[in-house]
Amino acid sequence: MQKILVVEDDSALAVGLKIALTDAGYLCEVAESFRRAKMILEEGNTINKYSLLIFDVMLPDGNGHELLRIYRNAGVKLPVIFLTAVSDEESVVKGLDLGADDYITKPFRNAELLSRVRAVLRRYENIIAAPEGISGKKDGVSGDERNPAITDKNSIADKGKNKEGVFAYGELVVDTNAATVTLTGKEVSLSSGEYKLLLYFLKNQGICLSRSKILEKIFDESGNFVDDSALYVYVNRLRDKIGDLKRKDPYIKTVRGIGYRMEKI
Repeated sequence: MQKILVVEDDSALAVGLKIALTDAGYLCEVAESFRRAKMILEEGNTINKYSLLIFDVMLPDGNGHELLRIYRNAGVKLPVIFLTAVSDEESVVKGLDLGADDYITKPFRNAELLSRVRAVLRRYENIIAAPEGISGKKDGVSGDERNPAITDKNSIADKGKNKEGVFAYGELVVDTNAATVTLTGKEVSLSSGEYKLLLYFLKNQGICLSRSKILEKIFDESGNFVDDSALYVYVNRLRDKIGDLKRKDPYIKTVRGIGYRMEKI
């Protein structure tokens, strides 16, 4: 049975989370403070008994961001979901950049929480089950099982196609057979969400894609809940990794008030 550690100082919310997770078939342990969470995770090899960590951002003696930083720096690869009362872009970006797998803005429904828990655990299981030799990176593209979008190898527009399953777009080369992306010959490490976004943009070159359409096609179908703020973060991180933030004429452009468009080459 999968075990989840919840770090939450609001006792009423913590009890509710424990009941919801237990009823859904998970074992759940609660820590009410930053200090207690560190103690639990530092007790011998207890870190190995958890499948998922859920951190509240604001804690009475610290914060979830710092807690995650400590364990990511120590090499802990367990998936992490943040609970936060702050939905501004800066907080979202900081959490994702530190290596969080998802975040949920308070207040939230238990059904939403459980759906996100299942989605994160499913992605993590796919990552650790992925065969070595394809990528082997947690934050990189690791094959068809992690990225369902790549199973249709001929779905990207034929323009720039070099050979079956390999597509060139400006300085980018996407090899859907090996599930790799290179920029000027150097491999780019993309998360699952970023990779799906890139493929979706490539399949729809020259078409203005609304934010709601992207959310529906890329994230909702895979069982992930991503709101408009998180989508902005995903797109900006993808732009950064493919060099768009330094390019005078970026590949992916914002269509104000509507969404995004990848220029047609």
